[in-house]
Amino acid sequence: MKTLLKDISKDQIISVGDLSKYIIQDRNRSIQEYVNEQVALKRQTPMKCWSMDNILQLVTNKFGESAHAFARRYLIKDIFNLTESK
Repeated sequence: MKTLLKDISKDQIISVGDLSKYIIQDRNRSIQEYVNEQVALKRQTPMKCWSMDNILQLVTNKFGESAHAFARRYLIKDIFNLTESK
């Protein structure tokens, strides 16, 4: 199981590399949770539909431009269950 920043005790010594890894994992998990929340909200509308562009714009507004690519990959791979064709 992945360790989160909140799971690291205050007296534990960790390397800068590990700290960076934990920060990125926390951020990615936050983005995934936000995407899941937005998709669930959009599916509750009377039309039960949503656009990927709309979700990505919300992610970009909340987490910044750097989150766009991660959220897009997450939507395609995990929400749509699509894989890239070679």
